[in-house]
Amino acid sequence: MRLGKAQNSKAPGQGGRARGSLALGLLLVLVTAAATYLVATRLAPTGVRAALREVAEAGGLAAFVGDESLPAGLLALPARWAGASAPPELVLDVPFEHMRKLYAQREAALARGQLIQGDDDFVPARLRHDGRTTKVKIRLKGDQVDHFESDKWSFRVHVKGDDHVFGMRRFSLQHPKARGFQAELLFLETMRRQDVLAPRVRTVDLTVNGNHVGVMTLEEHFAKELLESNRRRDSVIVKLDEDLVWAARDGLREQGFGAGAFDSFRNAPISAFGEGRIGRSPLLSAYATAATGLLRGFVEERLPASQVFDVERLGRFLAVCQLWGAWHAVRWHNLRFAYDPYGARLEPVAFDASLRLVPSEGARAIDSEPIVQALLSDPKVFHAYEGSLRRLLEDARSGALIEALRDTEGEHLPLLHKEFRFLSEYPLDRLRSRAEAMSQLSEADLRAPRVVADWYPVLVQARIVREGGDERLEVANAIPYEVEIRDVAWQGHAAAPLTGSTPFPLRLAPTARGAVAAIWSRPLRRPPDAPDAVLELEVGVRSARDARRVEVPIGRPALARRPIPWGDVGALVAKHPFVVRGEAGLLRIQPGTHDLAGAFIVPPGHRLVAGPGTTL
Repeated sequence: MRLGKAQNSKAPGQGGRARGSLALGLLLVLVTAAATYLVATRLAPTGVRAALREVAEAGGLAAFVGDESLPAGLLALPARWAGASAPPELVLDVPFEHMRKLYAQREAALARGQLIQGDDDFVPARLRHDGRTTKVKIRLKGDQVDHFESDKWSFRVHVKGDDHVFGMRRFSLQHPKARGFQAELLFLETMRRQDVLAPRVRTVDLTVNGNHVGVMTLEEHFAKELLESNRRRDSVIVKLDEDLVWAARDGLREQGFGAGAFDSFRNAPISAFGEGRIGRSPLLSAYATAATGLLRGFVEERLPASQVFDVERLGRFLAVCQLWGAWHAVRWHNLRFAYDPYGARLEPVAFDASLRLVPSEGARAIDSEPIVQALLSDPKVFHAYEGSLRRLLEDARSGALIEALRDTEGEHLPLLHKEFRFLSEYPLDRLRSRAEAMSQLSEADLRAPRVVADWYPVLVQARIVREGGDERLEVANAIPYEVEIRDVAWQGHAAAPLTGSTPFPLRLAPTARGAVAAIWSRPLRRPPDAPDAVLELEVGVRSARDARRVEVPIGRPALARRPIPWGDVGALVAKHPFVVRGEAGLLRIQPGTHDLAGAFIVPPGHRLVAGPGTTL
């Protein structure tokens, strides 16, 4: 900003406005102090306290679960009001008939419980900013209805022609809460510090058709400008497409992600952003073919992850997600990959961390996601991830990362305070605490997926099977994570239950949902003085310190053949010459007295006829 005499001279009425602002500020301080006293001492009526809390939460109070009480928010209100800054203004003008179409789409989505997007959902509009008018097309954006339940609807905006807004031609407008207010911005800044691709995020003040919507978050979408702003060459960005998850009726609508036929990265189509632009460019078409082929090669286990992805950037991406507890950013349907034409590999694009909930200090957030497990199963990817995580944890523990993020937050939080004046700073100290806790994890801890054993009532299916005079132990892993048998013992007896030597812990491979579990089996020998002794297993999830002891019941063996065989016509006739085969499956026994040579079983689909004078 340029300094000069004009800054020291007061325009007419400026002194009066300054005195008015000071008076308003003093009044706000007094009202805030009174409200804080009433709430803190519980002198205010219950209805008033509830209404005040509702207003405060709409204004950003406790945006990061448990980070601020109502009295503390009230006390901080005057300072936030005084320090608030005005975000850049955007004005959307949407013709009446097209606005009606958006209203109809919104009503249908609210009735359905989700937004189903179509190719013709975009409508033309004009966007005014900084004295310029730009032609755009817009549509509703977001899968769940929380994106447009309030007056702050989420929009996807495409700028027409070669124009741009803030250097972007594709972006979204949405309620700041949808991205955790400033949390997403801080997460993405951490990614940029690691040279991981990240979209730009801004805070703006939006008006639609003369209706003041208020403060919104503008988030860059996946286009060439995103690559260029991150100093990458123009290329293509691909994703694993989740449209079938939303369209199918067996999973998400009834039980959520993970339950349906298409709720898996191994059963998802691959698509590229900007297919129209790609189709007009032979070079981009070649890039899209290569990018899709690489990703499909990984998904179908034709190529190892280290031959598909930029290993170092992938490791840094996973490390940042782990530190931030960004489980949502590594869900398969949120992953985005840009194609690097120089190295013929894919690099991740950070997106949608959903950091409205601050993770607990020691929680590992990304390990249980199947696609992450598949990535980290490649030793080269794991070592890149571990090294990146160790360095990142030290950066957070030393305070260097925290200070840098505080500076970034200091630039953007006043813009959010223009409307959300109860919004506190993000609790970055918890990030440091997470770094301290995770720095204690061993390599073995990081290799094994994080699983909460209490999720499952049993970890294994175990039984003692008796056949003749012998017994054997059969154990099957019951969960989709690696389980350890840490000990097998007769309750109250020192006798070894297993024949031969068995090294413990014994690891049982994961059993995928719906798959047949592999059976681990060993002969048993009972204590000679205790024929009714009870067998116990000590089992636990691999890498978890806690374990549980379970008693093994007596079971019955699975059969590999029916107790009574189906029978065979040829064998039946050969053993019993008095049986004559007729047409249409008819078997006739000749009259007379006949001896049976073993079992006499009529095969399925046949009829047996024996007339008078027949004795068997």
